[in-house]
Amino acid sequence: MTYYGFANETATEPEVKVVINAGQFATSPPQYWHRVELSDDARFNIHFWVEEDHQGEEMYQQKKA
Repeated sequence: MTYYGFANETATEPEVKVVINAGQFATSPPQYWHRVELSDDARFNIHFWVEEDHQGEEMYQQKKA
């Protein structure tokens, strides 16, 4: 799996590229624009957590088309 991180929602070129191999893991900071590119045999888990003082708030943002 390849992780691409972007400076903001309008950026077209990633500022970060990380290849995550089998058995490895990575953490993405909150509210950081990113996308992932999966290999044909990719299997992964996603874990979300939130600070107590932010419970009930929207957990994600999406780019408006």
